[in-house]
Amino acid sequence: MSSSLIAVTDIYLDDVNIAIDSRIELDGWKFIVFTRKNKNGFDLEKYLQARGLQFIPQASNKLKLDTHFDIQEKTEKVAEYIMNVIAKLLDDKA
Repeated sequence: MSSSLIAVTDIYLDDVNIAIDSRIELDGWKFIVFTRKNKNGFDLEKYLQARGLQFIPQASNKLKLDTHFDIQEKTEKVAEYIMNVIAKLLDDKA
């Protein structure tokens, strides 16, 4: 059984809520993006692509961002990455 800690960030847009799971496990940090409320057929894959975020499709309409960090990485670096992802998701000019 693997242990993990998860911090969730929710971004509320007009027609969709986008969630980011920041998971720390024994093998490091991983980031999963998915939608909670999806009206009008919002396409999360296209949304991420338009913002330059690379991902790997997962089960249940979840997308794993292809950036990960070692478990020993400085928390400041991980926090900066999460802030950059949030900023890209909020960018309405993409």
